[in-house]
Amino acid sequence: MNDALELLCAWLETNRRQLQKDDPQWREFSAEANERMEAFYRTHRRNKPLVHAVNDLLDALWFQAEREARLSLLLGLQMGAALDGAGPLRWEP
Repeated sequence: MNDALELLCAWLETNRRQLQKDDPQWREFSAEANERMEAFYRTHRRNKPLVHAVNDLLDALWFQAEREARLSLLLGLQMGAALDGAGPLRWEP
């Protein structure tokens, strides 16, 4: 990845958290997910192997989701760059 893409990805990662905090739907989904997770841990707190297995599963799923989001962003940037050079779609000031 070139320096410009790395810089853009870092900027987006930094600002994504603020955008999420400003999005009411994201806050609602996040609160619901936290409530469900807390209820699960309360219910199963004595079953340590299950809690550890669920934590491992969540870590894997979150890592996968983050990776997919990053790859989607990079694909979108590549598509945008390709469209910019596509004749009538090219922006000219």
